[in-house]
Amino acid sequence: MKDFILENQGTKLTCYEWSVANPEKVVMIIHGLAEHAVRYDDFAKHLNSKNLGVYSMDLRGHGRSIDDGLGVFRKKNGWEMVVDDISKLYAHIKKKNPDKPIVLFGHSMGSIFSRAILQKTSDEYEKCVLSGVTVSKPGLRDVAPFMASLFPSQKPAKLLDNMTFGDFNKAFTPNRTKFDWLSRDEAQVDKYVQDEKCGFVASGSMFKDVAGVLLYTLKDSNIKAMPKETPIFIISGDKDPAGNFGYDAKFLADSYTDAGLVVRYKLYEDARHEILNETNNQEVYNDVSDFVLNS
Repeated sequence: MKDFILENQGTKLTCYEWSVANPEKVVMIIHGLAEHAVRYDDFAKHLNSKNLGVYSMDLRGHGRSIDDGLGVFRKKNGWEMVVDDISKLYAHIKKKNPDKPIVLFGHSMGSIFSRAILQKTSDEYEKCVLSGVTVSKPGLRDVAPFMASLFPSQKPAKLLDNMTFGDFNKAFTPNRTKFDWLSRDEAQVDKYVQDEKCGFVASGSMFKDVAGVLLYTLKDSNIKAMPKETPIFIISGDKDPAGNFGYDAKFLADSYTDAGLVVRYKLYEDARHEILNETNNQEVYNDVSDFVLNS
């Protein structure tokens, strides 16, 4: 793995490349909220073993891309700027690998931004994998941007954090940590807890941005704008509280099928939110690489 910097409108974005000599394809990974790209190192190495190149970036406000502050995208138009950041990385990959198909992989919040990328940009991806998807609950997702706007935009919104994630652990009582909902693998949960770049409380503006991009991606007109030629593989754990225990994956799959997209989905039995860090992660790794290479 090597890192490099891309700059977009004054913000330095730390990016990462896991390279192979002559990749068959290239996978671009978009990480989730309150984590960072280096956490995907093991998964990226698995993809490398299948002769796939891999790139990722610390999204602004995360990891080492914190020019504007930890937990902050941007004071205004934050989520649109993140979409533009991802397109900058796409352009870099395309320049370095002009003849290679590019596959988009997004986890959790990254799956929301991946959907927005397919809807809002002209970037061309051969395939897309959406992991740990969430659509939130009707009603709540409609008022979420307004609720988030009531909180200080640049400061950690602890009440919003509790409202958003506070119930996730209840399905796994008695709790060992506040992040038991991430995985059955206690060692992986402990690594997350001990990582100073993970588990932070996002700012009010970041909550507003994530709620805003989620609403954008769920509009019928935007779903219909997604490229029909890009197959989509939706994967989630059936014990993932962030995905309403499998409901959200089926909801998205049905919505995309109705819109004429090529889509399939798989729920992993007893798996929680971070299926790449679950006790059956090798099954997930193999399913993803098989989809990327063969489906």
